[in-house]
Amino acid sequence: MLTGKKCLTMSDMWQEVTAYFQNGPSSSNPLRFRTHLCLLQPPASRNGNLDYGFEVDEEAMTIFSCMGGTSRPPCTCKDLDELVEDMENFMSSCATPHPDDYTIHTEKSDTSIEEVALYTMRDTLQWWVTWQGSIGSHFWKHLYVAIITICDDVAIPPQDLANGTFRFLGYTLEDILDGLHSEGVHPDDIRELKMLTWRQFICQYLEKVHPRIRARLLSQTTMMTQFRVMTGNPQGAALTILASRATGPFSAAYDAVELAGIGVCLSLDIGKEARGVLQGEETETVAGKNRDLLKSELRWIYARSIELLDVQPLASLVRRFATSGFSYVLVMDRYLEWTRNTRIPMTPGLRHMIDSYRGLQSNHIPISVDEPAQGWHPMNECITTKGDPV
Repeated sequence: MLTGKKCLTMSDMWQEVTAYFQNGPSSSNPLRFRTHLCLLQPPASRNGNLDYGFEVDEEAMTIFSCMGGTSRPPCTCKDLDELVEDMENFMSSCATPHPDDYTIHTEKSDTSIEEVALYTMRDTLQWWVTWQGSIGSHFWKHLYVAIITICDDVAIPPQDLANGTFRFLGYTLEDILDGLHSEGVHPDDIRELKMLTWRQFICQYLEKVHPRIRARLLSQTTMMTQFRVMTGNPQGAALTILASRATGPFSAAYDAVELAGIGVCLSLDIGKEARGVLQGEETETVAGKNRDLLKSELRWIYARSIELLDVQPLASLVRRFATSGFSYVLVMDRYLEWTRNTRIPMTPGLRHMIDSYRGLQSNHIPISVDEPAQGWHPMNECITTKGDPV
């Protein structure tokens, strides 16, 4: 535990998050999007941004067997207030520690959180390449994406993140945010990233330990989408992409960041459905009474979000990211492992690369590898021997 600082509770964190996200369409509900999903309309015309990323417009979706038509979902945004009230009541009475704290949810036979962290770092590097085309020299941005990923796989108490008890490969969240500052990320954007991360960790944790959260979301497409994006925090990932390609602050582009986040989450869900790995997933977005209808509603939100993204500032810099979910299930080990419920062994070159992200306070454990090690370090993007693709 950090010394000399007040130890925050989950409710303390939530109050700060609520005060920060006063940008919803009708209230300061911290789960409301900046844009109202139920009122999205196609822009009057398309522009050149549709040339970036993977473009399938609403009409063209019908020619793909893994997609199909679209349906406008009914507005369920009003139910967000009740959801938040339920979350807040649970936070105030939640046992600390909770019996499910630090349980692993990968379903891939992982034996420790440290092992999960190493594979999370692998996933991060593979994601980064699908977004950017190369790994590049973005050490702290990579670690930020990694720390916001691991809470999907482990029930991490949010207060442990805020207080520095939880470390990812030896780094606290504050260490990583300080590192982003050293890489030139604007202080305003770092503040946004911190609040996005706090909100995400709270939502992820409650999704795993709160017995009623999941039931409230079923068959509620707009509310399910909003909660899905809050738990994934693709907005944070989008901000790191912007910071790698332009100079902040990016406050004028926060709408684009949010829409890109919706796009990447829903394109992934469409891709997972095409591969047959979405149905039955613990957090399946289209689980409910009429699954085909829910899928068509999800596609409607995706189509509207990408169209609206195209007319936002800096959209061209995040549109590839916004549509990249379609490719994840084809090339990324994280999703290929879902079909076999076990881990794919890392090459020694990849393992060496991942080890170079460790901090001084990180544990070291063996991970299965299948080739001789090769030298690499993310700070200088130097591959010293001929070797493995990343």
